[in-house]
Amino acid sequence: MNKKLRLILCVLFILFIGIVTVWRSLIISNGTEQQGDKEMVLGCQNMVIPICCEGNEGNATFLCEKEDGYILCTAAHVVSKLQRGTEKQQQIKIEDELVDVRSIWISETYDVAFLEIPKIKDSNNDAKEDLWEGKLTTGLSQDGYLNLKEGDILWAWSYFDEEVLNLEIQVKSPWIYIEDFGYHMIWGTAEDSKGGMSGSGVFDREGRLAGILCGGNETEVVVLPMNIILGELKNSSIDIFFE
Repeated sequence: MNKKLRLILCVLFILFIGIVTVWRSLIISNGTEQQGDKEMVLGCQNMVIPICCEGNEGNATFLCEKEDGYILCTAAHVVSKLQRGTEKQQQIKIEDELVDVRSIWISETYDVAFLEIPKIKDSNNDAKEDLWEGKLTTGLSQDGYLNLKEGDILWAWSYFDEEVLNLEIQVKSPWIYIEDFGYHMIWGTAEDSKGGMSGSGVFDREGRLAGILCGGNETEVVVLPMNIILGELKNSSIDIFFE
C-alpha cells in the first residue's frame, strides 16, 4: 500500500471517528435536554392546584410563600361570584379541602385575582401539618415573560375532571390586543384547551411563570402576562413584600 493511499485511509478514519463522536454527543445532549424538560414540567405541575368557588371550577397557581400561608393567583372569572375589587372572607374548595381564605382581591380591570390561604386548616391543630406540603411557588419574577417571542413554546398545567393535563402552547404573539377582554395578552395556539383550565400557570421551558391561562377554544388560547399580574398584585390589598 503506497503512502498516499495510507494517508487517505487515515484521514477517512479520523473523519469517521469525528462524526461518530459528534453524533453520540448530540444524542446524549438531546437526552439530557429532554430529561431536563421532563423534570421542569413535573416541577411546574406542583405549582398549580384545582379550586372551586361556589360551583365555578378552575385552577390556581402558587405565587409565593409567607410565614404562615401562601399567595395564590387565579383568573378572576373563576371567583366571579365575589364582588370585584373588594376583600371578602369565605371558604373555597381547594384540592377537595374547604379552606378559609384569609384575604381575596379581585382586579377590576384584568382577569386576575389573588387569594391568601393558611398553611394549616386548623390553627389549634397541635400537629400544624402544612396542607400544601410538596407544592412549589413560582416566585415574583417577570423573567418568564420578558423575553417571550413569537414561535416560543409554553406549557400550561391544569387539573380537570380529576386528571392532570399538560397543554402545549405555541406563542403567536406575546403582546396583542384581545377584543373580548379589552386589553393586551399573550395569544397562542394549542389543541383541546378546556374551560375548567382557567387560572392555570403557563410556564416557559425553564419553569418560569409567563402568565395564567384565561380563555381559549379548541385551537387557540389567551394568557394574561406576568407583567400585568405583578402590576395588579402590587396594587392589590394583599399583604406582601416586594424586593
